[in-house]
Amino acid sequence: MSYRSDERRKPFNDEYTLDLSFLLGLPEIRRKSVHDLAESLEAIQKTMKQWTEEANGIRVYAEDFETHRRESHIVMAFQGVGRKMARGDPEEIRHALREALESLGERGAPPQEWIDAIVNDRPAWIRLEDLEPGREQ
Repeated sequence: MSYRSDERRKPFNDEYTLDLSFLLGLPEIRRKSVHDLAESLEAIQKTMKQWTEEANGIRVYAEDFETHRRESHIVMAFQGVGRKMARGDPEEIRHALREALESLGERGAPPQEWIDAIVNDRPAWIRLEDLEPGREQ
């Protein structure tokens, strides 16, 4: 390797010995081509064709994240009110549910089904469409 300094006319010459003997015996690295890619995709396709619902295949369900998040928060609010007020006065339950929903930014009135579920200490089916603003059941 040669390099020069601005203050010196004669270049510096340094010699290095590179010992590549550690690479002896290692397998050859082969570049993959577009043909290799096509073969891999065909193998993936062949495998995926075997996946069916009957043979424990992959089932994919798409869900809107915002809807899921809202529903999850509403379920938690419903359960919180239910634990505090199980078998209580329906009007107090309605009021507590309305406050819990408002704290989540929901404007709909709690449906009568939810209140009945808490009064009777049974599960309820929570759906966003039950919370139509101003809907009172």
